[in-house]
Amino acid sequence: MTQIILSLSAAGRFSLLGFYAARARRIIPALVVMVVLVCLAGWFYLPPVDYKGLGKHAVGSVAFVSNIIYWLESGYFDVESHQKWLLHTWSLSVEWQYYLVFPLLVSALQRFNSGKFLKPGIGLGFVISLLLSVVQSQWYPSAAFYLLPARGWEFFAGALVYLYAQHLNKNLNRYNGGIILIGCAALVYTADLAYPGWYALLPVLGTSMVIAAGNPGILLRNSVIQFFGRISYSFYLWHWPVLIAARYSEIELTLLTLCLLLGIAILLAYGSWRLVETPLRKGAPTVRPPTYLLKYAVVSLAVAIPCGWLWLNGGVAQRAAPELREKIAANEQQLNAWDYPGKCQFVDQLCMLGEPAPRKVLFWGDSHIEQWYPVLMDLLRQGKNHGYQIIIAGSGGCVPIRHLNRIQPGYDCAGFNEKVFQRALQPDIHAVVLGSIWSTYFRDDIFTGSGQPTVCNASAGCARFDSAHAAVQFAQQQLRHDIQQWVAQQKAVYVLLPVPVYRYSVPLYMARHWFLHKPMTLSQTLLQHRQYAAPALELLTAATQNTTAVMLDPAALLCASGTCINAHDGVSLYKDSNHLVPRATLGLAPLFSRVFESSS
Repeated sequence: MTQIILSLSAAGRFSLLGFYAARARRIIPALVVMVVLVCLAGWFYLPPVDYKGLGKHAVGSVAFVSNIIYWLESGYFDVESHQKWLLHTWSLSVEWQYYLVFPLLVSALQRFNSGKFLKPGIGLGFVISLLLSVVQSQWYPSAAFYLLPARGWEFFAGALVYLYAQHLNKNLNRYNGGIILIGCAALVYTADLAYPGWYALLPVLGTSMVIAAGNPGILLRNSVIQFFGRISYSFYLWHWPVLIAARYSEIELTLLTLCLLLGIAILLAYGSWRLVETPLRKGAPTVRPPTYLLKYAVVSLAVAIPCGWLWLNGGVAQRAAPELREKIAANEQQLNAWDYPGKCQFVDQLCMLGEPAPRKVLFWGDSHIEQWYPVLMDLLRQGKNHGYQIIIAGSGGCVPIRHLNRIQPGYDCAGFNEKVFQRALQPDIHAVVLGSIWSTYFRDDIFTGSGQPTVCNASAGCARFDSAHAAVQFAQQQLRHDIQQWVAQQKAVYVLLPVPVYRYSVPLYMARHWFLHKPMTLSQTLLQHRQYAAPALELLTAATQNTTAVMLDPAALLCASGTCINAHDGVSLYKDSNHLVPRATLGLAPLFSRVFESSS
């Protein structure tokens, strides 16, 4: 892009509108076709809540602001990435936003003082954007990932390659080194990294080296790679919807199915390249750039308006069979069934419930302690708190064990937990109740089951544990030490065991199956629940052994028949795959009545 701008400017033929028109011609047609086809398929297969989200994301995609939309949506209870059909278009939006700004910057630097500040100016932009990316990746990871300011340096790197390396000779060592760096990033990097930040330097540097080397290697010069290079844009557009369709259809991603999905994505990409991209590349536009831009603006608007209608009309619930609409709507409503007050969700604030009292019960944990807010408020209203004031100390994503932090950026679990622990030592705290999802901190997640812990040793600079077993052993010793301190002060200690966790969001699963008239097969037995939660159950059993701490098990009630209950009358008891809705927690009130009765 830098080469195009500078070479045309040197020849006196650069036009800003012409540049934008060329970019629109390259990007918009194939994008619009993909979005339209996905939305048409969604009419038949997606329940209202999913279709509403697709309409919103489709508008963002064709307006090139989808990265901003996904950034605004990001949060603890955000829908998983494998449920967003157009998530991949965030990078295309960033790219288009860069296209709007970069030519103006280059033109300004080129004209100022005869272009002497062109290279330093772009270099300075590279450094500033990179430093912003590093800082934001630690404290505001979603902004760093999705937004242009922290991503601009990756584009600036390409400009610097052209400005500084255009006269370099072909170099096989530089080429091979770049390939190795790219390969290392692809094989070693995981989702736990504070990406982009410093980590993005590896693939960006590798790519820059390959470009600067002048492509002397055979790897990028053979016909197979060149074929994939030609269809790469269309493949980028189609690979994600194909993968999401498989996830949505509950297809197990084995090596065989992944190969089949790859083949389907390649066929769709080839069709898009052959039928959409190639015809538009033949010949120059016969109209002036302003007219050409207006033409594509109209095309984009023609897609955005009906997609916006889908969004604003709630996903067109009328598509569902009349007798099923109530069930579908009831399940979709559970996605927002969360009563924990927003004012209590700041990690520096303890949520005080009930009238001030000299005796208090402290509930400490992650969002799985926050989910019990409705039942605790109900006990207060009925006067079953036995004169205790209730304190809830919850921080989403933070297991209530000191000196542990999340590997993922944006968390300060160690600081929060230390503060709550010190509060628990105060004499007015008569009982401490620990609650968490527990299990997922000591294994990757239920989708991969890799057994890798998602927590680190905060007392050692967030050093990673060698294994899940090492993390469990550390957590067990720390938790046992803290429980013993509370018991020594004559405080009652209770540990809430995890609720059953499912592979899919239960309300979404049920809404989709009602919509498609498919049988409900999402279930698990008490034995399966305990097998999945085994690392956490072993940790908690060992930590409380030979102490007066009492373990409270919600699964004993939820799975009383041997099969765990996840719905009642066709409506989910969960708001996602692991958090209970308020009406479900109210049915587990006996667990908490015991806390107040025993502490009195």
